[in-house]
Amino acid sequence: MRSNPTPRGFVTVHTDRTQRRAIEAQLLQAQKMEMVGQLTGGVAHDFNNILAVVTGNLHLQREALVAAGPIAGTSRPGDGGGGPGDHAD
Repeated sequence: MRSNPTPRGFVTVHTDRTQRRAIEAQLLQAQKMEMVGQLTGGVAHDFNNILAVVTGNLHLQREALVAAGPIAGTSRPGDGGGGPGDHAD
C-alpha cells in the first residue's frame, strides 16, 4: 500500500441554478410591487386627509357666507345683477 496515493481522476458536481435564479427574480419583482403598492396607498391616504381638510373648510366657509346673508352690491353670476360673470347681450 502506498502512503501517498496518486490521483487517478476527478469528480465534478453540476447544479442547474436556472430555476432558482428565475424564482429569485420573481420574488424580487413581487417585493418591488408590494413596496410600490404600499407607497401609493400611503400617498393616496395622505392626499385624502388633505382633501378632507380642504372640503371641510370650504363647507364651513359656505355656511358662514349663507348665515351672513347677501352682501349689498353683489349678485350671483347669471341672475341679471350685472356682476363680473354677467355678459350684456
